[in-house]
Amino acid sequence: MCREREIDQNQVDNTAMEQYNQLLEQLHSELDELLMTTAHLQEESIRLEHEARKLINENMQVQIEARLLKEKYRHRRRHSLPLGTSRLNFRQLKRQIQRQRQSFNRFERRLRAKYEQPLHEIVSNSTTYQQQRRSRRIRSIPSESID
Repeated sequence: MCREREIDQNQVDNTAMEQYNQLLEQLHSELDELLMTTAHLQEESIRLEHEARKLINENMQVQIEARLLKEKYRHRRRHSLPLGTSRLNFRQLKRQIQRQRQSFNRFERRLRAKYEQPLHEIVSNSTTYQQQRRSRRIRSIPSESID
């Protein structure tokens, strides 16, 4: 009888070990699945982050160009040639146009220097700079008088 009890205990122990091994295999397979989905989600997150940066960069460029066009339009309307007020001969008209062109070129250089930023400042890897940049809004240029 002692032998039978020992055999019975061995059989019970074997089934317990088999169940334990099955649970371990199941846990390993679930862990592998979780690791695979985590890796896939990380890759997807990186891809989406790159797309978002690209879209943000494009959006900022569009905003900058729109603001530049708006300011150029305002400048040209404010500083148009006064043709109707006085009669100018050709030489005076030519000088007036040259002054106007120089004035506009100076205005455009100042405008671009103020609004255009290097690409590494617009899209940077540091999160602190991105948070600072998100909180800062681009303000419109106050009207500038050009002499």
